[in-house]
Amino acid sequence: MEAAQQSEFKNLRQDIARLDTRLVEFRAELKHEIAGVRSELKQDLAAVRSELKQDIAGLGVKVAGVQSELIKWTFVFWLGTIGIVMLLLRYFSDPG
Repeated sequence: MEAAQQSEFKNLRQDIARLDTRLVEFRAELKHEIAGVRSELKQDLAAVRSELKQDIAGLGVKVAGVQSELIKWTFVFWLGTIGIVMLLLRYFSDPG
């Protein structure tokens, strides 16, 4: 009986040793996979940042264009208003 128990313990120790080896291998594989994912995420994040910077630069150009159009049209409307006011003043201030 004692020999059977020793044999069973020996088999159990071997199974534990194999499990321990497999866990070490799995951990190494997992670390490798995580490193790969981390690298991919860094690359993707860099690409997104680059695209975002380009988009923001493009928006700056568009805003500048809209701003210049607004200034132009404001000037045109002010000139029109001044012209109308001058005509009204001339029309109502003329005694004849």
